[in-house]
Amino acid sequence: VLSYYRARSQEPGTWADYLKEATHNVSSQSALDIADALLDLGITSEESAQVLIRLASMSRDWRTQTSALRALEFQETTESPKKLSRHARSKVWQIRLALAEGMRGFHNKEAIPILIGLLEDDRKLIRTSAAISLRKLTGAPYGPSKKNWREWWNGVQDDFTFPAFGSRRAGGMKLGKEGFKTASYYG
Repeated sequence: VLSYYRARSQEPGTWADYLKEATHNVSSQSALDIADALLDLGITSEESAQVLIRLASMSRDWRTQTSALRALEFQETTESPKKLSRHARSKVWQIRLALAEGMRGFHNKEAIPILIGLLEDDRKLIRTSAAISLRKLTGAPYGPSKKNWREWWNGVQDDFTFPAFGSRRAGGMKLGKEGFKTASYYG
């Protein structure tokens, strides 16, 4: 990540220096660069998840928020996504879309109601992404129906356990655009 950052910024420093600057000044260029690097390089850890949650929840820059939220999709964390729920009401649709995608990385029950709420977004792309995220997180086959998801969640939320992170593709099949199983010639 440090070499990625140095290549983009042409400034000397250490990873710790950039990380410290990014987390203390969450609306800085360093914060955007760190979020982009974690997204582009696919670096995952509890520490990086905490940094991304902080950047996404505290930054005022929509680009930093979007990059951090999108990078969270790959983090596989049990952290609470509650700090991020305000993004579901953002006027910037890219932030709402990134939130729907980013929730896929959370193994926390608080992510499910956030995603169910996004099923009523005015943009179809966001509703579809929320439905896909719900399917990937839970394995349940309710597509974009907020009513069905809410009924299901009300019935199972107390006893619900997440499938293992590696087993999120039901039946080994890919999920199509609408969050339903699809088959392809190549598998």
